[in-house]
Amino acid sequence: MLEQETILQDMPLLKQMHRGSEKAFEALMDKYLSLISHTSFRILCDRADSEAVTEKVFVQLWRDVMSYDDRFTLAEWLLRRTCIYSRLRISRRRLLSFTGVRPDLFALSKPKVDHIDDYLTTMAWEVFCRASSKMTPVQRIVFSLVVLEQLPDYKVAEITGLFNYRVNVALSRAQCKIQAELKRFGRTGDYDSYIGFVRRISDSLIDPDRIRKEVMAL
Repeated sequence: MLEQETILQDMPLLKQMHRGSEKAFEALMDKYLSLISHTSFRILCDRADSEAVTEKVFVQLWRDVMSYDDRFTLAEWLLRRTCIYSRLRISRRRLLSFTGVRPDLFALSKPKVDHIDDYLTTMAWEVFCRASSKMTPVQRIVFSLVVLEQLPDYKVAEITGLFNYRVNVALSRAQCKIQAELKRFGRTGDYDSYIGFVRRISDSLIDPDRIRKEVMAL
């Protein structure tokens, strides 16, 4: 019922966008910007890449509103594109890292540390970045959607176009890589609390308002 209500709420704004309404676009962006920026950052572990993907997703919404597939809620439609663009960005990132053009993930996105207590924050984010760098793009996407965004497995399968068994396999392998990195830091038994901690850290590392201004300036 909630999904149907969301479609009904968004449809008038989508129709206005179809007629070129920037106000309708701003309203939809205000509603979904946080979701898309958080998700892309959790998949990519990098501010610059996340912002590039977020901008592209919303620019694509403006350009492709006529081809919006109403089998999905708008949130799902946007997440679907976030996953597609993130996979492309990961491939680009790995090529640049391999050639030495870009440094590793943690160097670019690590939290600012003001006092000794922030060591745990820094360590937790490093674990996440190290584990993510060892995951396939599909594993990173599935882990972010299922564990960090807390979407049900079947919904992730619909959004990504993967079979259910592939979602389950990717999730299991991604979790194993997180556990392996936690073990290196002697934190094997802290998985559940660690996941909540990473969710909060990633929420604090992005600035949706700045992204919104950049999109509207395009």
